[in-house]
Amino acid sequence: MDQIKLGEEKYSSIESHMNATVNAIANQILDLMRLDRNVTIVQLAEITSKQRVMVARSIKTLKEAGMNERVGSDKTGYWRIL
Repeated sequence: MDQIKLGEEKYSSIESHMNATVNAIANQILDLMRLDRNVTIVQLAEITSKQRVMVARSIKTLKEAGMNERVGSDKTGYWRIL
């Protein structure tokens, strides 16, 4: 029983660390969007040294949380921070 509980605590600690990392990346992305509302996902990936997929996932999370939105098309649109 103690082993299971210890494993759950370890998992919870890892999960907390991962969430903190994701939040840090999301905050960095928001800051970059504030500086340049026309910045692309590819540019964000280059600036943050993260994979494009990870940046896209972070942006999706931000959108779902109601923190930003894309106005216009992917090519000619811009980011609006809410």
